Amino acid sequence: LKVDGILAYLLPATLDFQADRDVPKHPALRILDCCAQPISTKYARYLVVMRKARPWSHSDAGLQVRAQIRAAADAPFAAFKQKIFEPAGGDASA
Repeated sequence: LKVDGILAYLLPATLDFQADRDVPKHPALRILDCCAQPISTKYARYLVVMRKARPWSHSDAGLQVRAQIRAAADAPFAAFKQKIFEPAGGDASA
């Protein structure tokens, strides 16, 4: 992706998704917009639009940076499986 290039993708999530907290981040990309399309009472898909703000650098490939990117990308989805099988009212005991 060239600098100032646009990356857009659909991200499935539950309705408690918060874009500022849950959209995966990368040091070279800036979030331009994130809008939701509700699919059901539990799920939505989010259109995420990002712009490449700067060129890739060798520091982006460092183990620590890659680990931070991975952790930020995985964190919102850690409990996704439980959320999928949870009843719509949020009561897992039902």
